[in-house]
Amino acid sequence: MKSRTLLRAAALVLPAALLLTACSEQSAAPETTDTEIEILGNFTGDATVPEVLEDGLDVALVTRITTGSWYETYVAALEAEVEGLGGSLQILDSNNDLAKMASNVDTAINSGVDVLLINNGTEEALGESVQKALDAGIVVATYDSDITRDGVSSIDQNDAALATNGLTVLAEDFDGDAGVVVLSVAGFAPLDRRLDAVDEFVAENSGIEIVTQTGT
Repeated sequence: MKSRTLLRAAALVLPAALLLTACSEQSAAPETTDTEIEILGNFTGDATVPEVLEDGLDVALVTRITTGSWYETYVAALEAEVEGLGGSLQILDSNNDLAKMASNVDTAINSGVDVLLINNGTEEALGESVQKALDAGIVVATYDSDITRDGVSSIDQNDAALATNGLTVLAEDFDGDAGVVVLSVAGFAPLDRRLDAVDEFVAENSGIEIVTQTGT
């Protein structure tokens, strides 16, 4: 029974997550078979829904923030998938409050969802609540989070490469001598990873200097 739920969840989670990742980092698309394309495709409209998904899924999205084009893109894809699969979706906004986010995870668990999606969560704040979800047999998938517990599917891009690649081009364009302004908000896993890469790059390239660093 759990394997069926995992397959159903994968068919829902992957299209939205892959779309969001593609918006963050352009890379060559992996080769897929016709069968994989059918499973991972958008099931809205006249598309055929696989038998394993016919009962629909009760899905909860616990998100740290609900602003920005990346969030709009993600939610639009997610809503389309859930609707196309005949499921239900509840979105629990945490207003950038990690304590509220943990409470929202507990709320989702108590509502008996099949799938729990988490955006921008942290192990420190959500670890215990996520474990409760796993113990309850709920499929958990995270995006841009640092929650790496067994049973959690983690989806993100290579944030260190995003920062390093950008700085490499900047260094080439300015012959290795440039001042940069860093905008970053602490406590968000992808931004923390990028900032670590920035600090490492600056340490290894003496001509690149951080003029100022800010973020709210």
